[in-house]
Amino acid sequence: MQSIAPVNTFSYFKIASSQPQIGDPVYVLGFPESANFAFSVTKGIISNLTSGGLYFGTDAQIDRGNSGGAAVNSSGQLIGLPTYKFVSSGDYRGYILDIQTIKLTP
Repeated sequence: MQSIAPVNTFSYFKIASSQPQIGDPVYVLGFPESANFAFSVTKGIISNLTSGGLYFGTDAQIDRGNSGGAAVNSSGQLIGLPTYKFVSSGDYRGYILDIQTIKLTP
């Protein structure tokens, strides 16, 4: 049986210095239930920014278990926290809390 190295060896993510723009790629990292809680990466684009500026929408899959994980840009910088998804009549949109709106303390 092949040994798989643990994925949770990230010491930290560098925080992106600016908010992503519509059309930018996004990668959602986590341990979703849909993958039997194995490590998962889904790719999408930023499809919209909410009017309040707290969240941005994406077509990257967000499922239970990877909400609260990490959303990173193509440079591997943290841009937000996957939070929830909206599904209706075949329409899907995940929402990511913009890291720029969170007050982080060391």
